[in-house]
Amino acid sequence: YSGNDKLLMDECMTIMFAASQTTTLCLANTLYNFIKHKEILMKVRKEIETVSSRTSFTSMKPEEWHELLSYENIERFQYMNCFLNETLLIKPSVDISSGLCLTEP
Repeated sequence: YSGNDKLLMDECMTIMFAASQTTTLCLANTLYNFIKHKEILMKVRKEIETVSSRTSFTSMKPEEWHELLSYENIERFQYMNCFLNETLLIKPSVDISSGLCLTEP
């Protein structure tokens, strides 16, 4: 992309828009599966309660949310991670990926 600022900007915009669309799709499919499978929602909720040692989340301060959602804690949500991976396996955020070859191989 050297010397082609427009192409570089186009690529950056594509990545930003694609990331927001894939995240939105993943969240939508996750919520759909939670609604469809209430027992999974309850298991994920129980896991979050266990990891956080809390049963109520309504009065949490922002600092407490940051601690709960820290990288170290997210790794401890094994069931939730499996559920999210399964959601992405059933309905991937990106069905088809195509690229543009700018030079000959």
